[in-house]
Amino acid sequence: IHWDWSEKTCFSYKGHHASDFFNHIYLSYRLHLLKPDAEIFEYVLQDADIRPEETLFIDDAVPNCRTAESLGFHTYTPQPREDWSHLFGIMNHKS
Repeated sequence: IHWDWSEKTCFSYKGHHASDFFNHIYLSYRLHLLKPDAEIFEYVLQDADIRPEETLFIDDAVPNCRTAESLGFHTYTPQPREDWSHLFGIMNHKS
């Protein structure tokens, strides 16, 4: 439910938003499925036609990552306030 605010406030880059960079964004509240239940992961795998072993799942909740790992996903759990842009090869330039 906080997605619209978060996208505009936290995920804005040079006037673009997260939806400008992704073909599809899966939001649990829109799917009426919840993590860490495996059903949401299985839905995304099927809908996006992706393989879990070729997919990186990032989440701040360990139980969600454990479920994803049990299905074969690669996972990453960032720590609070961690800059995890290194996962995407982005240089972090501070002025």
